[in-house]
Amino acid sequence: VDDDGMIYGVGKGSAAITATLKGAKRTWTAKLTVTCARAVTEVQVSQDKLPLYESHDPLVADVLDPASEYADLPVLVLRVGKSQTISATLLPKDANNRKWTLTTSDPEIVKASGTSFTGKRAGECLVTVQSNQNPEVFTAYRALVVQPVTKVKIVSDENSLYVGESLMLDATVSPDSATIRQVKWTSD
Repeated sequence: VDDDGMIYGVGKGSAAITATLKGAKRTWTAKLTVTCARAVTEVQVSQDKLPLYESHDPLVADVLDPASEYADLPVLVLRVGKSQTISATLLPKDANNRKWTLTTSDPEIVKASGTSFTGKRAGECLVTVQSNQNPEVFTAYRALVVQPVTKVKIVSDENSLYVGESLMLDATVSPDSATIRQVKWTSD
């Protein structure tokens, strides 16, 4: 504490502060115990089990909203009806409150509960892992919930051709509500 009563947090812990006033006939004192905490400065999410993609990845680029304000965030892909658990570490390790909250910008697309989230319907929203102590510290993901493909069928009027000819094939993707529908053609 300085001469003007300004205190400075220099380390984690508690300190007793005393203010004293000496008068002609009496001395007054007041005491206050101040606790100095270490604030959370970083949220680290374990990404080794998360299905993450960059927004320009061909698997997700065609179905993402190009006008999204979250275009620069990593894309977390989740299937409708499936759940995913997130594991996070808040730093520094000696911060007083290292608890965090998982939130979603649209609970109709992604439902967040505790440390897990569930895809409710196809769409995009923001998923955030946020420090309870310091809400300005968070890690965010652009969540893409997809309706999965259940079947791909190659459609052709012919299944043979002569050397030098060509044949256009088509693929039918089911269900019609499947989010990612682009097939990649290869031959052996």
